[in-house]
Amino acid sequence: MVEEPRSDKDSASEQEPSKSLSSNIVWRFAVLLIGAVLLAVLVTHSLTVSRYTAKESEAAYRFRVLQQYLDGVAYYDYDYDAMLDEAIRAYVDSSGDPYTMYYNAEEFEQLNRANRGNYVGIGVSAEMGETVYKNKTLKVLRIALVQKNSPAQKAGLLRGDEIVAITTEAGTTQVNDVSYSEASALIRGEVGSEVSLTVLREVSNEQVLLDFRITREALVLESVTGRVLDTEATVGILSITTFDLTTPEGLKKNMDKLLASGVRHFVIDLRNNGGGDLESVIACAGMFLEENQVILSTKDKNGKEKIYTAKERIHSGEYEPCTLRKEDIGKYRGYSYAVLINENTASAAELLTAVFRDYSLGVVVGTESYGKGSMQGLYSLAPIGLEGGIRVTTKMYFPPCGEGYNGTGIEPDIAVELPWDKHLGLIEDKDDPQLMRAIDALISGNSK
Repeated sequence: MVEEPRSDKDSASEQEPSKSLSSNIVWRFAVLLIGAVLLAVLVTHSLTVSRYTAKESEAAYRFRVLQQYLDGVAYYDYDYDAMLDEAIRAYVDSSGDPYTMYYNAEEFEQLNRANRGNYVGIGVSAEMGETVYKNKTLKVLRIALVQKNSPAQKAGLLRGDEIVAITTEAGTTQVNDVSYSEASALIRGEVGSEVSLTVLREVSNEQVLLDFRITREALVLESVTGRVLDTEATVGILSITTFDLTTPEGLKKNMDKLLASGVRHFVIDLRNNGGGDLESVIACAGMFLEENQVILSTKDKNGKEKIYTAKERIHSGEYEPCTLRKEDIGKYRGYSYAVLINENTASAAELLTAVFRDYSLGVVVGTESYGKGSMQGLYSLAPIGLEGGIRVTTKMYFPPCGEGYNGTGIEPDIAVELPWDKHLGLIEDKDDPQLMRAIDALISGNSK
């Protein structure tokens, strides 16, 4: 390390006071000395107390003085906004809670859009899976659905393509090195921005790597879809991919349509549903329960409990679609159900599964669910003068039976594995052992 030389003035020696000073001069010197000491004490106290005020935490003070220091000594000019953004992210990530997260302004807007059923992206639904390429097993994002007229479809992506790498302005990320949520977040972004995907595609029985450069657009997704089983007209498949603010209305629309077509047995597919909004799942659950039946209970860190039941809940504003009217309570009771779950069924999706299990409304088929029984609050940082927002774990929640599944998951009534080389949305119904077992339970009358 090369240090700048200190000024000679800094090393000037102190001169010894003259011994021939008169008593008056000595007295004046003493007064001045005492005054100087008192002033030093006051200044030191003032600096100690006021170096960070009530509006500035010690952490904020450290960032501020560090920035001032860098400004004074650094050769380069830094992007302090970007540095602070990453510092806040690292600070929050160090909480030890994997569900407590920081979102910058762009990410926070994307999150709110997604909760309203709108988001910016390329228009694909994908699931985490594995593939073997050149004798090496890799994690991939396997595309199960390409939305019509989406950027992905226009670029040429196909159902079955396996995403192995994602390139953004920040660089290239291998899907094998990140989680499902991290990979999904990289694909989303601002309207008009670009993302490049490297995918594996089988061409003439050979795996080839292809690159696609795609411009992101604002999209509207349906969280609920319904269809009648091709081989049995009385069986309907209701797929719920997430619980956003559109889900309750989507559930009613699709259930009513299936009932009108003669369906009386329902498979509710919650596989790969990572959860969503509390009010959304409460409204959905209420449509299958009797009035005042418990949907869930919550407890905060002080043990304060709150119980949510199936009752009329009228919302306004953006939450109006999650309104549960009195006539909707128990609207879909009296039919037979099977619920499909897998290891990616989490949070709100697990809660709905538990509602069906605890009230014996249907049989649960598949594999053990993810196991997330904690509740997060999403808060804007605007009130404290910062951009973006944070998601913070605020409570633990429990299904109707009162026994939580956080960290353990929900065991299916009928355990059925899906072979790793099979992926949802890409296989025919007859080749989906979980779906076939659920249908068998419905038709044979073994559903609860």
